[in-house]
Amino acid sequence: MQQSGKARYIGIRGLQLDMLREVAAVAPVDNILSYARYNLMIRDLDKRLTPFAREHGIGLINAAPLHMRILSEQGAPDWHPADPAAKDAGRKVVERCKARGVPVAPLALRFCLDHTYAACTLVGLASRAQVNNENLDALEARLDPELMTEIEAIVDPVRDHSWPSGRAENQDREPG
Repeated sequence: MQQSGKARYIGIRGLQLDMLREVAAVAPVDNILSYARYNLMIRDLDKRLTPFAREHGIGLINAAPLHMRILSEQGAPDWHPADPAAKDAGRKVVERCKARGVPVAPLALRFCLDHTYAACTLVGLASRAQVNNENLDALEARLDPELMTEIEAIVDPVRDHSWPSGRAENQDREPG
């Protein structure tokens, strides 16, 4: 399709990072979109996919900087597949940010925007106010090192916990 001019760029998306890497290794792609794999709670994108993408000149799009709403004032929706410990850690991060007078959404988005390789961070938008009050504020936000240390301590017990999605044989495997 690219060679015939019908598609300018070819990309793939999904949750399981190992599968994305395997597909990109055999079927050249221009970019990979991954969601809920690089944010304040999980960073396995950098372990499993970023080095491969960088080496092969593949663009990365990071999505779900709020970990599918775990890191939001509203909290995770009932359908959210994360385990209770991860949801609880997310609530604690939100509470810590509130106690420090820092809105969690712009902070979480700023963290993702600072990724050194991802070309962009894709966010969901529910309202115009969300664009104005959270997403645009992230452009001006700065990460307070003390608050980030506190967040790291809250998240550490569930760091890099994901959830199964799709067929069992397609789940990420431990590097080794």
